[in-house]
Amino acid sequence: GVWTEMLDSVSVHVGPMDEAAARRLLNRSQVGRMLSNARGGALDVDGVIRALCAVSDIGQAHPEVVAIDINPIMVSKSRAVAVDAVIQRTTDNT
Repeated sequence: GVWTEMLDSVSVHVGPMDEAAARRLLNRSQVGRMLSNARGGALDVDGVIRALCAVSDIGQAHPEVVAIDINPIMVSKSRAVAVDAVIQRTTDNT
């Protein structure tokens, strides 16, 4: 989204993601630091972690999914909500 473009910051994880892996990924990212140190108190980092794990779960359960674009995820102190998403699947024309 806008912050990714503005910060020119992307993090990549390959393979299944559990909560521990999602937390490590987020903690070493600039966005993770922004969420944890937001003015007025930390935002819902756990909600973002659950969203990352949910995307991983979708990929595990549906190998035909080749890309998921969630934009934006709105994060407040009490929750994280995916506002829009596009899921791209492989096409089989045989």
